[in-house]
Amino acid sequence: KNFKHVGLKLGVSAAMQRQEDVGSFVLGGFDAEKTLPRHGMLQAAWAGSQGEILGSGNFFGASDNAQHDGTAYQLTLAQPLPFFGATVRARYLNASAGFFNPFGGTVTPGSSRGEVSLEMKPRKNTAFRFGFASERNKTANVDNGRLTFAAAWDQILNEHIRFHLGFDH
Repeated sequence: KNFKHVGLKLGVSAAMQRQEDVGSFVLGGFDAEKTLPRHGMLQAAWAGSQGEILGSGNFFGASDNAQHDGTAYQLTLAQPLPFFGATVRARYLNASAGFFNPFGGTVTPGSSRGEVSLEMKPRKNTAFRFGFASERNKTANVDNGRLTFAAAWDQILNEHIRFHLGFDH
């Protein structure tokens, strides 16, 4: 449903699959998108899976891990700022260890990822980017994480020469 007068879009989806051998598998979700000042955007999505599904793993041992009860959500922000043509972007994704979506994009159960970046264009042919990301994976087999900091400078000198300097740690 689109509520144009307040800049809000809402959506709902659901799928149910019945299987004689293992019962039902249900996947449902909700999403929202809100426009912000200066043409910014905030998006939120939530999904849940419940039940067993055949063919959800590799051929050997797929039936050993057929139960998929879990949730996942994503928050995304893109907000232009009033200085230097700057935009702040942020995104957070989280999927519980039991979540499974066989009908959509790749989601790694038990993972979470958060990232924030700032992009600035202080001059016509100059751009700076600064970013920070945090990743975590926690399942029965994996428990790890990583922090990343990034900075970059792009400079267009002329039609044929572009300069890029970047650092990731």
